Amino acid sequence: MLFGIALAVGVAYSADTVRDPMQPPAFALKQFKLAKIKNRSDGRVKKTTVKKPSAKPLNLHSILIGRSRKVAIINDRMLVVGDEIDKAKVVRILDDRVELIRNGKRIKLVLDNQLLSIRKSPVKSDL
Repeated sequence: MLFGIALAVGVAYSADTVRDPMQPPAFALKQFKLAKIKNRSDGRVKKTTVKKPSAKPLNLHSILIGRSRKVAIINDRMLVVGDEIDKAKVVRILDDRVELIRNGKRIKLVLDNQLLSIRKSPVKSDL
């Protein structure tokens, strides 16, 4: 019985009355179109282009220095000299900074002063 009532109610609405709930009201769409036309002096609608950011920002998280290698952690990735991240090549890893080259420009990433104070002295191990 309940199915019959639901079917009868569904038949009462035609496809013309069903509207996308996410669509803006008709008056808002009309105002938007008029505003786009006013932006052009010749009446044509101006195409808008979105510029992509040229590169993501690089964040130096830490530098790990051992006897045989140096590792920099940039944007949560472990990198050594010669590695690339976001089209930037690591050219130098020092105690407090990392130098990269991107598009012929040198980038210096410096550790925060608070991170520099967490240095630990080497420990002798039997391993």
